[in-house]
Amino acid sequence: MTQQNDLQQLLYSRFLGIRLMVGATIPVTLLNLFLLIKGIKYEDYVFVPMTTVAIGGALGAISFHVLDYMRTRGSWNKAVVYTAGVIMYALAVWVSLVGGLSVIGLWD
Repeated sequence: MTQQNDLQQLLYSRFLGIRLMVGATIPVTLLNLFLLIKGIKYEDYVFVPMTTVAIGGALGAISFHVLDYMRTRGSWNKAVVYTAGVIMYALAVWVSLVGGLSVIGLWD
């Protein structure tokens, strides 16, 4: 299989959409729980961090999906790829969360 076919198979995989939805839903749910616990009312400005966190979660899920090709290489490689994927996902969500909350003034 050529690299072009590998790339097409990776980008047009049926799991990409599922991973995007799950990757975006988890941080939005956690942000909603955070806002409910803090007692912040849902006004127009609250949708800015929700949007940025959803985009960050989706980008983290894409990076995790791109590493899917490397998981089939071997046992130690699988552990390294899972660790790198989780770190990249958490970093994408964290950066988008800080960016979104700093825009509305909840991040000091």
